[in-house]
Amino acid sequence: MEEEAKSLDWVNLPEGTATVSLWCSLHDGGLWSVASNLRERKAELAFKVDYLWEINDLPEDLIFRFHLGEVKSLRVVGYDMPGQMIIPAGTPKDEAEHMRTAFLATIREESLSWKTFEEGVAAGEPGNVEVSDATLAMGNGKDVALRLGLRESDRGFREITLCARSLKLSRSDGQPLTLEQFIAFGERYWNDFAAR
Repeated sequence: MEEEAKSLDWVNLPEGTATVSLWCSLHDGGLWSVASNLRERKAELAFKVDYLWEINDLPEDLIFRFHLGEVKSLRVVGYDMPGQMIIPAGTPKDEAEHMRTAFLATIREESLSWKTFEEGVAAGEPGNVEVSDATLAMGNGKDVALRLGLRESDRGFREITLCARSLKLSRSDGQPLTLEQFIAFGERYWNDFAAR
């Protein structure tokens, strides 16, 4: 009983919490927009995933929206790099691995402001933020926790986590969309890709 009263939080997921990978439907997709409203306790993320269109007979300008209700927490962690890793062509394998290890050791994890993150997405070119990983956790009640790994071309890697009471999906063309349908779009693409 006490376990159910706690909020679902990605950092402290209760034992037995179900997680669902959204990688197949969001990997390499663009995070088109992010908006939240503190007073109304809601957040919306919009994604454009080009590779899902053709195989699933979807409109080419389709946007997928994730609507989170009764939002409990929004977190952003940045992994900033001091420049770009460059390994010259022809570098011996052992030396290249040493260079890679040394560079990765310079990456620093930093907590960031959600508001600043939202403003950065809004100020950039739509789709400039690319999804590298996506996982959804669902609690015993209706609680959800969504974790996304994002690549920002000019700012490195970001990991965002949203914890809320509910999650609904929608399409920009007004057609209904369930989580199962969204995952099936991605599975259909990757199954087709593997068969080529």
